[in-house]
Amino acid sequence: MKSRFIVLLGVTLLSLALLAGCGGSTATTATTSASGGGTATTAATGETTTTAAADETTTTEMTAPKLDLSDTIVLPDGWEINDAISPADVEAILGKTGYKPWAETLSDAAAGKPQGSFFDGSLALSKINFLVYTKDGKANYDRVAAYVKNPEEIAADLWDKLIIGDMENGADMMVGVLILRGDQCLRIQWSPEHYKDYDKYDLSLALAEMLVMKLYGKS
Repeated sequence: MKSRFIVLLGVTLLSLALLAGCGGSTATTATTSASGGGTATTAATGETTTTAAADETTTTEMTAPKLDLSDTIVLPDGWEINDAISPADVEAILGKTGYKPWAETLSDAAAGKPQGSFFDGSLALSKINFLVYTKDGKANYDRVAAYVKNPEEIAADLWDKLIIGDMENGADMMVGVLILRGDQCLRIQWSPEHYKDYDKYDLSLALAEMLVMKLYGKS
């Protein structure tokens, strides 16, 4: 499994990058090969990234505000996805308007499995789906991870573990984001066909950061 290491990851920076360029990134990134390390400087930011001699490793350094997060989800028991996320939250990341909640029939908040989606009001393929396992998170993470194809792990202080890959949803292939934080498992799915103008990793990370902040943010 390939991995990317995120030293500091800022919700605001990634969201602004998406709004400005439909998936462009402001991060300075340097990829190393087995031949050795090096440095790269982005002219737009003046930031310098130093890489070590490690195969298939990318280091991204970003300046982010100090995060004040709870160790557990701050919402009361029985919460629904709509209690945590609004259409405006999704629209802010996408840089689009007109999104509406989509009720997921398999949502079971009472059993610790709230699920909900947001879509553009017309196309089902526009759904961005959020599912949280508030109980037995590690077991659910391991179970669902087995269905993620071509997973790539991305590390950050916001979660214990996160992978981005491909997941089948009926006849459609979706981008799947799977997050483990404490003993909660968070899953996000979206269609790369519908959102083809967005970078797979930028959009996935922006949605993941937003979800974590909404669930664990103290303020």
